[in-house]
Amino acid sequence: MKTIFKSMSCVALCAIIAAPVFAQQKDLYPEPEGPGPVVIISKDKNGKEELINVFEETQRPHFHDPRAPRFLLTDQQGKFALGIGGYLKTTMEYDFHGIVDDVDFIPAFIPQPGATAVRNQFQMDASTSTIFLKLVGRTRHLGNFIVYTAGNFRGSGKTFELRNAYLSFLGFTMGYDTGLFMDLAAAPPTIDFQGPDGMTFYRATQLRYEVSLIKGLKVGIGVEMPSVDGTPAKNVRIGKQRMPDVPAYVQYSWAKAGHIRVGGSCGARLMRIR
Repeated sequence: MKTIFKSMSCVALCAIIAAPVFAQQKDLYPEPEGPGPVVIISKDKNGKEELINVFEETQRPHFHDPRAPRFLLTDQQGKFALGIGGYLKTTMEYDFHGIVDDVDFIPAFIPQPGATAVRNQFQMDASTSTIFLKLVGRTRHLGNFIVYTAGNFRGSGKTFELRNAYLSFLGFTMGYDTGLFMDLAAAPPTIDFQGPDGMTFYRATQLRYEVSLIKGLKVGIGVEMPSVDGTPAKNVRIGKQRMPDVPAYVQYSWAKAGHIRVGGSCGARLMRIR
């Protein structure tokens, strides 16, 4: 069972200035004509359709990523827009047989036969609630660019944990994001934040380039910070990695919800034997 609430709050800052000082400033600095430097627009009503389309076109396809915010902040020229949003998610579960002693269902944590485990347990979790900032813009030289940051509260002691922080323009993406080897659009929706068993899911600091060659055909290649996640043997130690990971993919889409993707990753892992 899960309950999702989506909310966003706007904070307005006000200043109270004495009348004589205000009159002097008004004479020295006349008020500009037209709208102010920041305009609040609605996703459903305002005429800033181009910027709203950028939000929707760059929507991340993963089920657990937040959707475009309902309200945006834009400059008076309509070239930049800032979206602030997220969602509140609470999951409640009851384990009848004590299969996994964790808030997420991780098959690797299933105890071996004969191991002690909690027989029954009830759990609730709200740490996957997510907040994000997304800045989009239309420029002459960089085209549509995106600055995106997001995080939840899955850090140590339920502290804030960064999930995404990247800049994207002209097909290039630089920063911290999900790996290029992953196919986010192929991930099925799940209530459990861990996701389906056997799915490749990781995040890395990276530089990648993606481009659509012809209708339906898209390719991508990247350079990622290497990471080793494993349990070495008794006399084996994981050393400092000297080579980056180089993932790449080719994807063909024939419908909005259908595609086939072939990908791979090239890299080397340094392990020392003591």
